[in-house]
Amino acid sequence: MKKLITLLLLFSFALSGCAAQQQTQDGETLSEVTAEAQSQLEAGELVMLSDCTNGGYYMSGYRSSRGVYECERQSGRFGNYCRIDFIDMQSASRSPICHLEGCAHDTPECGAFIEAASLYRLYNYEDLMFIVYNEPLCDAGDPKRVIRPAGIDIAEIDGAKRRPLVRYDFEVGADEPEEVSAVRCVGALSISSPLFCDGRYLYFFLSEITGANHVPVESQTGVYTSAYEYERYIVTLDLVSGEELSRMPYRHSLTTASGGTTDLYRGKLLSSGIKLDSNGEPIQSDTDRQYTICYYTTDLKTGGESIVFEDEVDMNTDWSDSGDIMIINGELYSARGEAGALYHYEPDTGEYVKVFEAPGDWSSFFCDYYGGKYLFTAWLADGSSAYFISQSFDSPLEPFEPLSGPDVNTGRRMLRYLCESETDFLLCTDYAMLEEPGVSSSGEPCTVGVIKRTFALISKSDYWSGIPNYRDITEN
Repeated sequence: MKKLITLLLLFSFALSGCAAQQQTQDGETLSEVTAEAQSQLEAGELVMLSDCTNGGYYMSGYRSSRGVYECERQSGRFGNYCRIDFIDMQSASRSPICHLEGCAHDTPECGAFIEAASLYRLYNYEDLMFIVYNEPLCDAGDPKRVIRPAGIDIAEIDGAKRRPLVRYDFEVGADEPEEVSAVRCVGALSISSPLFCDGRYLYFFLSEITGANHVPVESQTGVYTSAYEYERYIVTLDLVSGEELSRMPYRHSLTTASGGTTDLYRGKLLSSGIKLDSNGEPIQSDTDRQYTICYYTTDLKTGGESIVFEDEVDMNTDWSDSGDIMIINGELYSARGEAGALYHYEPDTGEYVKVFEAPGDWSSFFCDYYGGKYLFTAWLADGSSAYFISQSFDSPLEPFEPLSGPDVNTGRRMLRYLCESETDFLLCTDYAMLEEPGVSSSGEPCTVGVIKRTFALISKSDYWSGIPNYRDITEN
C-alpha cells in the first residue's frame, strides 16, 4: 500500500492541470493515473503529523520510521536561505533533499532550497514529505507583492519529485494602505498546525482574514497597528488529485475558542474550552469564575462535534486540575486534581478509573510513552527530579538514568528520540554555535549565526540502559 500511495502521488498533478508528459526533477515523465489504480487506494488510520520547525525541533505526533528533516541556515548569492536535509535511519546518512546532479543547493531551482524568510513547517507520513508554507511570502521592497502564497509542496520522503500540491492565491484590495504587507490584508490565507493524514486525504486548518482595521502610528511614518477578524476552516485535500474536497467553518460551537488540549483521540480532534449555553454565553455558576469546562472531539471529515466529558472548575483555585488531560499511547488520562495519581478515562461508561499512584516522595510527574515503555518524569518532594520506566502502569517502576546532551536554551537536556525503527532510536546528540559569512537584507556582507547539530543512531536496549553506544550519521 505504501508503494501504491507513492506511485499515485507521482502522477497526481497530471490530473490537476499539469501536462500529461510533465518532467519531474529526476527527469522522469508523469502520466495519468488509471481509474483502476485509484480504486485500490483507501484511507487508513488518521494520524496527527509531527512537524519540524525551522529551528529543527519536533512536536509530538506521528513520526515516520524512515527519518527526520533539519533545516540548516545557509548564505550565498541569493541571500540568507535554508537547506533542507533528510536524516535517513536506514542508510545512517544525511543529505540535502535534492536530486539534481551537480547541484550546489544554493539556488531556488534546488529541491532543498527554501527562503529563510519563509514561515514553514516540514512533515512526513509513511514514504511522503509535506513542506507547508504557513503564510504568504511578500517582497521586502514591495510588501503588496506576493512572491509565494501560502501552500503545500509534496515529495517522496527523501525529497525526490518535489512539486506544489496546493497554493492559496488571493487579491489585495486597492484600498489597503500601501505600507501594510499583503499577509495582513483582507483575503489573506494562511495554514496553521497541526496537519492530519490518513494516506489518502490531508486535513489542515486554513485561516482567512475577513476584516482588518489598520491604524497609523503617529510617531512612526509608514507604521500601522492592525486589528483583524478571521474565519477558520477545516480543509480536506485529496492527495491523488490535489483537489480541495471541502472547506468547513471551524467555529467552536460548543465552547469558547480557548485552546486547551489539541491531539487526536480515537480518530477525532480533541479540544477543550469553557462550555457555552444556547445563547453562546459561557456557562458559569452563581459563584464568580466557576465554569463548566468541556472536552469535546471534532470529526475532521464531517465537522461534527461531540462532548467527551465535562468538569466543574473554580478558575481561582483548581483550573490546573482540569487542565491536566494527557493523551498517552492513544488513550486519555487525567490526574483528576489528585497529586501523584493517574486516571484512565473509560469512554464506554464515562467514568475515570485510577491506574497509577505515584510513590510517596513524588510531588508531581509527567508520563510519556515511546519505544514500548512508559517514561515517568518525577518531581520529588525535596525539589529534585528523577526518571523511571515501566512496561505498563501496573508493572514495577525501574529507575532510569537518561542520556543527556547540550541544549541551545537550557544548557543540558535529556536526549529524547526524533524517530524510531524496530530496533533503534535517532537522537540529536550535540550542537555547535558557529558564525559564518552571510548577506544582510540590504545585500551587504555580514556574519550569520548558524547552529550545527550532530545526529546519531542508538539501539533501544542501549538507550534504556543509559549506554552511549552512538553510531554517527554520516554527511553526504
